[in-house]
Amino acid sequence: MKTLSQTVFSVLSLSSLTTAHMQMVDPPPLLSQYNKYTSSADYDMTSPLNADGSNYPCKGHLDVLGTSQAQPVAEWTPGQSYSMKISGGAPHNGGSCQASLSFDNGKSWKVIHSYIGNCPVMGDSKYEFTLPSDTPAGDVLFAWSWFNQLGNREMYMNCAAITVKDSEGKKKRGSTHSIKSRPEMFVANVGNGCGTVEGKDLMFPEPGPDVDMDSKNTAPPTGKCGSVPDSGDSSDSSDTTDSSSSSDASESTESTDSSGSAESSDSSDSADTSATTSPPGSSSNSSDTTSSPESAKGKASGAKPGILKSKPEPPTMANDTANSTMTWHGMQQRPTEAAVSSKGSSAPASPMRSWSPEGKGGKCQPGSYACESKPEGWKACDASGQWVHAGNCAPGQVCKFNKANGSPYCVQPGFQFP
Repeated sequence: MKTLSQTVFSVLSLSSLTTAHMQMVDPPPLLSQYNKYTSSADYDMTSPLNADGSNYPCKGHLDVLGTSQAQPVAEWTPGQSYSMKISGGAPHNGGSCQASLSFDNGKSWKVIHSYIGNCPVMGDSKYEFTLPSDTPAGDVLFAWSWFNQLGNREMYMNCAAITVKDSEGKKKRGSTHSIKSRPEMFVANVGNGCGTVEGKDLMFPEPGPDVDMDSKNTAPPTGKCGSVPDSGDSSDSSDTTDSSSSSDASESTESTDSSGSAESSDSSDSADTSATTSPPGSSSNSSDTTSSPESAKGKASGAKPGILKSKPEPPTMANDTANSTMTWHGMQQRPTEAAVSSKGSSAPASPMRSWSPEGKGGKCQPGSYACESKPEGWKACDASGQWVHAGNCAPGQVCKFNKANGSPYCVQPGFQFP
């Protein structure tokens, strides 16, 4: 018979197979191990942007601009066609991507191609685009951005330094729309008040004139979209637009209390149905510790995916084991046995993903998960920054938070993380 620690570790071993995520390998991004100019590689290129937007854009790699590590890796000519290569082992059922250019060192971005659905796919894949014929010559930044269909509500972004050559004397492959007329790159899931719907391929509000459509399962974004993380308090921004979908979402069968907590109707088996709706970190109770959600692979009792509009859906995939409804899917590196062993003392020195789930104005960070004050309950932060009840652990289990990696788990009551 397996002990709890052995069972939890088996979950880690299984889910570590899907933790590679995806990255752009060509053109090779700034600080990528595939970039010949990189001297201090970021071996975590496959991880998403921080949920608070602290490393937007380009995973914070723009600080190497002006150094030898930011030398252009390719020369492109306006009007010609090129491609980007995406590689990895965890495409999260694809999603939607964009290819964009920045002419001001990452302060603003123009979309040159949008790919809606099936982007990316498992392994290696290439996505073609045409450089607008009026793209000005000079050094630019090229970005691949991705919004995954399944898993945590995240934004992925890799950026490469490119030189655009003077197109004079070169034959152009037909006319393309002006670069000035192109829309701004879409930004969401980075603490800017804009989110995406799990289980759907993102339908970009402004995809631009060049679009590859490969999905019949799309949904618009949620919340107030149009701002970026460093543009100030997005909730007060006058240039944002409310993109909340009123489309074919299921009718809610939940009752919502005045504090913004919602509980599903089939969770009445719990004696205590109250959910903690205070901002993350406001309680000294360790069972109410908050975190960035590591995409769960189990279905908690009482959770009804898809019935709350503009709210993150709880895990819907089948359990890996009976001892965990919230697993390690989405980790940036494989956890060690010491991290979950009941007798080990060598837990990771710092969280593998570190960010604050506290939003602005006393609200929680949209997309984060946490344990509730009641032992068996866990909650999610919706697009409006309010905690809502997301589900209950299986009978005989309680929700506990592992500080070593910043994730909540459903475990037996006596289990303690080191």
